[in-house]
Amino acid sequence: MTTPGPDHPVTGDPHATAGDPPARGDDAPSGGGIATGDTVENDRAEALADLDDLEAREDLDDLEVDPDGLPEPDGPAPRLVVFDVGEVLIDESRVWAVWAGLLGVSPLTFAAVLGAAIVQGEDHEAVFPHVAPNIDWRRFEDEHERRYGGFRSEDVYADVQPCLEELRSLGFRVVIAGNQPARRSAQLRELGVPCDDLVTSEELGSEKPDPAFFAAVLGRAGTSDPTDAIYVGDRVDNDIAPAAALGWRTCWLRRGPWGHLQDLPDGLTPDLSLEGLGELPLLLSQWRDP
Repeated sequence: MTTPGPDHPVTGDPHATAGDPPARGDDAPSGGGIATGDTVENDRAEALADLDDLEAREDLDDLEVDPDGLPEPDGPAPRLVVFDVGEVLIDESRVWAVWAGLLGVSPLTFAAVLGAAIVQGEDHEAVFPHVAPNIDWRRFEDEHERRYGGFRSEDVYADVQPCLEELRSLGFRVVIAGNQPARRSAQLRELGVPCDDLVTSEELGSEKPDPAFFAAVLGRAGTSDPTDAIYVGDRVDNDIAPAAALGWRTCWLRRGPWGHLQDLPDGLTPDLSLEGLGELPLLLSQWRDP
């Protein structure tokens, strides 16, 4: 679908961050107890930089993985690894924050209502009548896109680059395919996200959970066998359940609002369930070469 939010787009992007950030409390007392906003931001930036350096240097061969977390396949490992976009590769926080700013509510309020909608099994569009009952949010889609400005380097999760690079070096074919507007393809390429193929739902002419989406992705890879592929997604309803029903292997990435709040239905067990992408290359390589 190409509705609000990044992989659950409102502007064709799923989650957003507000327009004008709130003031940081410049008058907060310094020294001793409470750090000022600038201090916290500087510390956070340094910590993230250190984390990026660490992950970039990480040698996956040295990782130790709990054997209980390894897949127990009943067939060969997939050779095609297909990644969703929102909350798998891209942190969608800015998407929702921008919407919050446009509609005149705090990012916290918007996030809380979004979480409630997810828990109740509703789509993200259910948020808008609650936070802005007298506004037709669709009239603001162009302005949202202008403020959002597309994907930025800071939106890419830190574990994405090393994971995708390692998978390709191990001989897996890496594909990016999610519910996104066509303009996101160029943005992801400009960010240098490594892959062998990249396509959006708008370019395919179908979107998850439609089986046509998954069939088209396989077709582009030159196969019709769903067991050749594993879909890495955060949403049970859009990603894991429909892919599994079609015979795909599945990896449930439990991050982002949907990844944390949705539950698996009875009888559905993903081949892998992870909280980040760091272990994925090692797990798939051990699945392929036990």
